[in-house]
Amino acid sequence: MNKDLYISLISKKLSSELNAAELKDLNNWLSKSKDNANLLEEFKSVWNQSSSYKESIVFNADAAYDSFVEKYDIPEEYHSDPKGTIKINKYLLSAILIILLSLMALFIYNQFNKGVVTNNNMHAMTLDLNESANVTLSPESSIKNLKNSLNSNNSEAGSPIKLNSLKSLDSQPLRDNMLARKLKGQAYFSLNNLFSGIPLSLGLDNGSILAAHKASFNIQNFDSDNKTIIDVESGELAFQSNEKLVTATSGQRIILDEQSGKVIITESPSLSPFAWHKGVLAFDNTPLTDVFTIIERFYGVDINVTDNSPVEGHFTAFNLKPGSLNECLELLQASIDMKIVRKGLKTIEISEINAD
Repeated sequence: MNKDLYISLISKKLSSELNAAELKDLNNWLSKSKDNANLLEEFKSVWNQSSSYKESIVFNADAAYDSFVEKYDIPEEYHSDPKGTIKINKYLLSAILIILLSLMALFIYNQFNKGVVTNNNMHAMTLDLNESANVTLSPESSIKNLKNSLNSNNSEAGSPIKLNSLKSLDSQPLRDNMLARKLKGQAYFSLNNLFSGIPLSLGLDNGSILAAHKASFNIQNFDSDNKTIIDVESGELAFQSNEKLVTATSGQRIILDEQSGKVIITESPSLSPFAWHKGVLAFDNTPLTDVFTIIERFYGVDINVTDNSPVEGHFTAFNLKPGSLNECLELLQASIDMKIVRKGLKTIEISEINAD
């Protein structure tokens, strides 16, 4: 059996189209050596990997086929019948069709998620939502930008609707004026509604909605926390979770317990929850477990304690603006004795903690 016929039969086997005689012929060939049998698994892998091709990649079927054929040194003693070339053309077309369908599915998926922005950097990232509104995302945070939904020439511009007069934030006018939705992680917003009397609105990935005319505020919405925290730095905003609707102003904090659905309003902590978006870290006798969490979210890294060391001790550092993650870890290590090892770009292993 030569290369062309072998690949043809493999294609048909993957498509479950072999007849009994062909299946027997292929199985006999595969059983002649372990290497031959391994080629089936390798071909399956190549076949499956085609589904991961991104839309921007141009797939050259001829080049891919030539590369595959040349890769394997198949013994010359196996000869194909004259129909082999015809068969390979037919099943190559089938393979190309499957690849095109996979790329089409990927395109549809990308269109469905069009506008989703994820900060994969190890620092904060700011993007404009419109001419007078922006958001700063912390590492590993994401949001779906609906920039096109807001018209700067909105004909409904006029006296702003008071937030405390709203009965619901889940109304069509506010949905039409929604800047972004599906926020996950941490983000600092600066909004200034210049174009409409209807408040600007934002949606979180847990279904909660915020609305404001002019305000700056920070949102923490991490899956691992089971709660959403919103700190208002300036202005006024409204927040709704299910049927619960509240308003908060500068210096106040809204906390949603996602398990009970309870919403409370308290004062924002004295340690600024806003400084991170300017690249500043602040710790005030902060427990070491919280220090690790803050650093993880600030840089988008994973910190793992690899032994039975007690994660105890406290760390204090005001207006800390480290030039790099390494510098931040060195400052922490100078305060609390521990062994710190970087494993790759985004994994940190800590052991031998001694807070005494």
